[in-house]
Amino acid sequence: MYQEQENSVNFTLPHIELSSRRKANVNAADLNGDTPLHYAACGNRLEEMKLLLKNGANVNAVDNYGFTPLCHAVQAGHVNMVKLLLKNGANVDIVNNSSVTVLHSSVLKGHTAITQLLLEEGSPSTSCSDTSIEELRAISQYCC
Repeated sequence: MYQEQENSVNFTLPHIELSSRRKANVNAADLNGDTPLHYAACGNRLEEMKLLLKNGANVNAVDNYGFTPLCHAVQAGHVNMVKLLLKNGANVDIVNNSSVTVLHSSVLKGHTAITQLLLEEGSPSTSCSDTSIEELRAISQYCC
């Protein structure tokens, strides 16, 4: 995501509160398919994420690259966000456009606490199947 867009997340909480009173579409996406929940996940904006989810944000919204908010939270290593997304029904089995699951991403990034959470959630994607570790590492550089 673009740096200037990520920085704009700092001002979203008041806007979300105002928008929720006016029944704004909390699932509106930008040209990349990213929703406010994607931006909250990338920007480690837990309070904004809670408010978005409370107001009906789609926890499994998929952007143009196959990334969900869970993918972004996993990539960034935001444990509390991952917990919140899982609690709200985030799908741990979604595969992005590069055929990478959130479990693969978590393992490659070395996020052991998140990996454990995903395994406890019942992710069946516990092996790398036909994809080598080297290929997964190369793919992971394009995630969030």
